[in-house]
Amino acid sequence: FLVKYPESNNMHKKMLHVRDKLIRVENNIDKLVLQKSREEAKKLINDAWSEIYKSQCNDCYWHGLFGGVYLQFLRFSVYTHLINSEIIIDSLNKKFLSLENKYISVIPLDFNKDSRMDIIIESDLLNMYLNPSDGGTIFEIDYKPKSYNLLNTLTRWPEAYHDDEEIDINDRDKIMVDRFKRNMLRIRFYHNNDPFKAIEADQYREYGSFVDGEFSVIRNEKNGTSAVIELEQKGSVIVPGSNETHPCSILKKIHVEENKIKISIKSQFEKIPEKEDLVQKSSLI
Repeated sequence: FLVKYPESNNMHKKMLHVRDKLIRVENNIDKLVLQKSREEAKKLINDAWSEIYKSQCNDCYWHGLFGGVYLQFLRFSVYTHLINSEIIIDSLNKKFLSLENKYISVIPLDFNKDSRMDIIIESDLLNMYLNPSDGGTIFEIDYKPKSYNLLNTLTRWPEAYHDDEEIDINDRDKIMVDRFKRNMLRIRFYHNNDPFKAIEADQYREYGSFVDGEFSVIRNEKNGTSAVIELEQKGSVIVPGSNETHPCSILKKIHVEENKIKISIKSQFEKIPEKEDLVQKSSLI
């Protein structure tokens, strides 16, 4: 199920990530904090573990006879408990390890264990998870004051029962399956004549190479309580009405500063001598 449903895998790997953070904090408190303060910290540590244990309820991670991972409120419960644990970890760091009340960290790691590097931005207010290798997308934004994952979405995956002979033939047209995981900042190029229903059902023709392409991290900076990440891909766009492609580059800039997230996206078509009409044709997309 962790392979079939990336959303289940994300919850599971976040649970492991939060668990690892708590273990590090617990070890540091054991090494650096006096016995009297360690006893005070123990209650908070136990509370943080309790939140992690609550997030491990198995119903949320799989899909069988009942809704499971398809039920949004079950996924929300997992994220709520894990973010609650992170909030407790923040309080442990501040109270017992003398870390700043306001902080930001940029962590490159293989978060979802697919052998590709992800980027996690963590602060006292929010978490942001980026996947450069999957279209340079954002797949999680946690708002800590509400213990809420703003990107708790689910992709429409194919299921074996979609082929059930008992399904009314008129209902088969209502079954929609996504080609790409439902992440934020996924760049799509489609023709301006494509009907809305085709776009809604994800059955349009994709003209760009950016939708799930690999973006390079060209900037990764942290300054005080702000962080800037820039992702770039040099790709191409198919010219409508032909098989020609037009070179194009896309730059995504994500700036996180205390209680603000600023995102800008820039695209640039390469100028090709004697083929200026390709840019005009590409404007139809």
